[in-house]
Amino acid sequence: MLRRDDQLRLSEAVQGRYRQRPDDGDWKLRVTTSVQHQVAREHGFSDTAQGVELLRSAVALFGHDQEVMSSAHYLRHNIVRSCPLVAGQMTPDVPLGRVLWDSDEAPAVPTSLHALVATSPMPTVILAGSHT
Repeated sequence: MLRRDDQLRLSEAVQGRYRQRPDDGDWKLRVTTSVQHQVAREHGFSDTAQGVELLRSAVALFGHDQEVMSSAHYLRHNIVRSCPLVAGQMTPDVPLGRVLWDSDEAPAVPTSLHALVATSPMPTVILAGSHT
């Protein structure tokens, strides 16, 4: 199923569908979901939702299997990693750009995490994420 999903997603037809709305994340999700339902149907699932769930669970179920992890583009090139920090550990001082919201032009002023935290009168919560 993963190989067929990979084949379809990388096909010119599906890539063309993605390109129809390149900046619309909801569109990309709809195209991907449509492809996954097609794969589930092709693999004999009468309830394609179950097939899609199985397809999306491959990493959780078989994450240590190299054949599984190399079978789809998004698995081969997955950059998600566990956080190297442990609870209570000092965070590294990373460069940041601070936006001055009260400014008309709102330029990003270079700063760092430690400098920003040191000037804050409130406790600091760091929430980071990525979505592609």
